Amino acid sequence: ARRFANAHFLSANGMDELHGLRSQLASTLGAIGLPRSTAEAAGGVVTGIREMHQVNLVRSLVCAGLYPNVAKVQLPDAKFEATAQGAVESANEDARAVKFYTLPDGAVGYKRVFLHPSSALFGAANFEQQQRFLVFHSRQQQANTDRIYLRDVTAVSPLALLLFGGEVSINHDRGSVTVDSQITFDAPGRVAVLVRELRAECDSLLRAKIEEPALEIRSHPVLLAIVNLLSNE
Repeated sequence: ARRFANAHFLSANGMDELHGLRSQLASTLGAIGLPRSTAEAAGGVVTGIREMHQVNLVRSLVCAGLYPNVAKVQLPDAKFEATAQGAVESANEDARAVKFYTLPDGAVGYKRVFLHPSSALFGAANFEQQQRFLVFHSRQQQANTDRIYLRDVTAVSPLALLLFGGEVSINHDRGSVTVDSQITFDAPGRVAVLVRELRAECDSLLRAKIEEPALEIRSHPVLLAIVNLLSNE
């Protein structure tokens, strides 16, 4: 295992620690009557487990766990290149031009932060429209400076923030929806209302599952709709 870790630039000690945490989490889940693994949640059927671990779905679950540790991604002004078909927006290739800001906290407004060099997103120059927000595990201030680094960051989508973030409010006149009065997205009122109602149903379903761990919700229409939305956005 240590040889494999070294060959793939991984920390063997770190992987051992993660394995221990995973085992501890599985034990805790089992103690309260919840599935201890994906295979157990699927009723022992291991076929297709890899397909069940979809990136968008995993990112959304990370968002649910780390919220409200959210940072906003600000890309540089768009630049255009002349082509035979007309002006085309060129992709940003300068990671230093991308800026990150934590959300306002009380009297403190947007504060610029930086990605820690150990982050997988460190040096990224392009962020898709659906990934203009990040969630992070912790922040670290550089010694003798005011510079703050975010560690363990994951890009998340607006839908994940709407479903698993804070309080959702809808502005029908402006055609927008806001999370915790800080994160605003353009969205038709009808769509925003549907997402808010879907979230309320999900919250109710999860409360019922916590109160009765043996409750079967895997095939519940609300859960299936949310998984489908997040997997195909």
